Amino acid sequence: VAAFTIFLHQITLNLGAAATSGTHAVLILGLNPLLTTVLASLLIKEPFTWGKGLGIILGFGGVMLVVYGKTETATLYGDGIMVGAMVTFVIGSLFVKKSTALLSPLLVTAYSHILASAGLVIVGLIANTTWFYEGAFNVWPLSLVLFSSFVCTALGAVWWNTGIQRVGASTTSVFQNGIPIFGVFAAALFLGENINWHHVAALILVLAGVSLATGVCRLNCLTADGRPQPVKEEE
Repeated sequence: VAAFTIFLHQITLNLGAAATSGTHAVLILGLNPLLTTVLASLLIKEPFTWGKGLGIILGFGGVMLVVYGKTETATLYGDGIMVGAMVTFVIGSLFVKKSTALLSPLLVTAYSHILASAGLVIVGLIANTTWFYEGAFNVWPLSLVLFSSFVCTALGAVWWNTGIQRVGASTTSVFQNGIPIFGVFAAALFLGENINWHHVAALILVLAGVSLATGVCRLNCLTADGRPQPVKEEE
């Protein structure tokens, strides 16, 4: 989990985002649910349903809409690295599913972040010559670092790993399509950026996809061959 979900994923994600366009980066990462669902079905025997399949299609459609009209320059090299970032995260998610069957999500998250952080610090010391800048220890920069560390990273990772434990890697991955969508609306709320019709349409598609994949809509009650799934009694 530490090696794939955090260490390799963060390195390839940052290198790829710097080497290709934001549009291509978002679209490539939007393929995460598709690859996760396929590998989870083959490797850890998570059931594939029509709801998941349609949810993936709708979610990816929403991602395509949110980058509608972008004209940034992409590179094949950067796109390849972004594919690596997507694949490493998918593999790590499967390891999360297997490990949380034995340990609590909090333990898995804590150990994986400690190990991955140590590896990133070692790589960082080798790759970077400057670690400090003027004003780095002022109140605002420190507040952003602490919020990102404790809320976005620590709490977010615990919730994410708990989701994988409870509903599986494939279902959880569909929620990733909401990241660029809600990012657009957050930018409008906090930064005053404009919202267009395709942003609203993208939000509707992603919410519909999540509803199908998580079983809110009845289509998720069918197996891949169209038969109703057996209802499990609550423990």
